[in-house]
Amino acid sequence: MATRFTSRQSAFPPGDQPDARALSRRMTWHVAAALIVYAGLQLWLVIGAVSGGATRLLPYVAVGLILVAVVPLARKIEQRWARLAQTALPSRQLSRNYRLEALRLWVAAIVLPFIWVGAFVGASAAARVIS
Repeated sequence: MATRFTSRQSAFPPGDQPDARALSRRMTWHVAAALIVYAGLQLWLVIGAVSGGATRLLPYVAVGLILVAVVPLARKIEQRWARLAQTALPSRQLSRNYRLEALRLWVAAIVLPFIWVGAFVGASAAARVIS
């Protein structure tokens, strides 16, 4: 017997594959939490670097970096998943893409503050040595 699926029903058994709307909502939470972790880690690193003798310009660069690069990138990720929520059907590939993107987001949120603060501190130390 053939089964008709309306727009709210899925071909997957319940609980097997989350639909794109559920993944979009979960990605929104991941983005928000990753931004909080990124900002907190960055704040901790910047305070440590400034108290360790780094230039006083570092906190302003940190805020500028968040506003110019990190928040727009996070917004793009969120918009991409909002578009997928409107158009995509549940699939294993969509779930795989969600897990991969969430992993990349968290790795970036944890690793990038160390990389850029370290680079800035290294550059300011090199500039002090040169001058």
